[in-house]
Amino acid sequence: MRLGESTVIFQGDRAGQPGYLLKSPAGQITPVRLPWPATVSLSLFEDALVVPEGIAITGKEGRDSSESDPLKFYWFAHESTAAPTILTIGATACIYNFPVASNVAFAGGRFWVAYMRPTEKEDLKLALWSWRPGDKDGRVEILDSPAYWNSHLSMAAIGERLCLAYHCEVYDENFSGMARIVTVFRKAE
Repeated sequence: MRLGESTVIFQGDRAGQPGYLLKSPAGQITPVRLPWPATVSLSLFEDALVVPEGIAITGKEGRDSSESDPLKFYWFAHESTAAPTILTIGATACIYNFPVASNVAFAGGRFWVAYMRPTEKEDLKLALWSWRPGDKDGRVEILDSPAYWNSHLSMAAIGERLCLAYHCEVYDENFSGMARIVTVFRKAE
């Protein structure tokens, strides 16, 4: 990832605490340790996004991350040395114990993560979670799009618009499964 003219390379230590290497244009590498709370053990580092204001990370906590562990969002503001803001995105469908969730995108002043959300009826809904730095909580919107547990979601910000693409198995009237690529476009607001 790029931050100005420098390159940011994420890495974690054996205790599950993420940090990064900052590589200058001259090739000098500086390790940077994030102010990770001692009470949080990140067992699954899912994604990271660097923006001029800070670093956003998604992952799961716990020693043995399981399907029931919710996906979390961690925000490290660049101008702060305090512990991160930690928000719960929610329960996700999982492939083994890996969450079926998109990468983090930033548009419209908000961070965005799409994921397959289990419901009480044991089916799934495609959900879109977002958070604006400074807000107390994130917000979740259920999208009217097909949902499937064995998917890979990828999201990009194009100006003030989001583009989500994923594969999904869809059943026709004969109940034969067909893989389809689904795209969702929406304004980031």
